[in-house]
Amino acid sequence: MNWNKFLPCILLTTVLGACSGKGEQPNVEPTALCLTDSLLRIVSVDTVHVQEVIDELTLNGRVTFNENQVAHVYPMFGGTVTELKAEIGDYVRKGDVLAVIRSGEVADYEKQLKEAEQQLLLARRNMDAT
Repeated sequence: MNWNKFLPCILLTTVLGACSGKGEQPNVEPTALCLTDSLLRIVSVDTVHVQEVIDELTLNGRVTFNENQVAHVYPMFGGTVTELKAEIGDYVRKGDVLAVIRSGEVADYEKQLKEAEQQLLLARRNMDAT
């Protein structure tokens, strides 16, 4: 049986059948607004209607962040940022990685560490030999 010919017919029949029937809409009667006496003194109720805007106020402004809620972060070493893990507005915790920095200073320290480890290994061999 070739389903490729019958599939569009079946789908079309299903869609048309679903759209043809009138769904039963429940009659929702508007209920009266029940307010306590203390709320009636405070709240004013009015019906919604369309009217022209009478007063219009145009203001210029600038949205900025709260300086009291900002922590300034400075890297220990200078370098080039290769990867950014957090952006402005992200919530971060202590210990989270914010950015990855490629630094010549750190590379130099790593090189010195490897040289020191090699010297230590050589010194231990010399000590064992003597």
